[in-house]
Amino acid sequence: MTPTKQASRDAAAVRQLRVVHKMHPFYGAYRLALHLGWNVKKARRIRSLAGVVVPHPTKRQRGSKRRAPEIAAPLNILQRYAKFRNELRPQDGLDYRDMVNAHAWVQDCTYLWFSGSMHYLAVVLDLKPDK
Repeated sequence: MTPTKQASRDAAAVRQLRVVHKMHPFYGAYRLALHLGWNVKKARRIRSLAGVVVPHPTKRQRGSKRRAPEIAAPLNILQRYAKFRNELRPQDGLDYRDMVNAHAWVQDCTYLWFSGSMHYLAVVLDLKPDK
């Protein structure tokens, strides 16, 4: 087949593909091939000749509109009592011994699977030790 015949056939196929792409913009190569009665290889070749790019829908994210909370979280006033165990090696962790002078209470909550059912455990501790 001469190059001019192939070019004219490709031009007709490009026009066909653009019409179908306008009707179905999310069709990929497989669907285009089914719709036009072509094989997938031809659909990909003609699609790249036409410069048609199939848009991919983005993932839906629930609650993507981040709103400011109604009540702002309080500042962590206990942070000033935490000191590095070794200033040169912060990865060694923090030392919380000074927190006993903070006159603060701390709390935590967890759940336990016990006797075939879920039980919640809430703990409240006073940081000031009894003397």
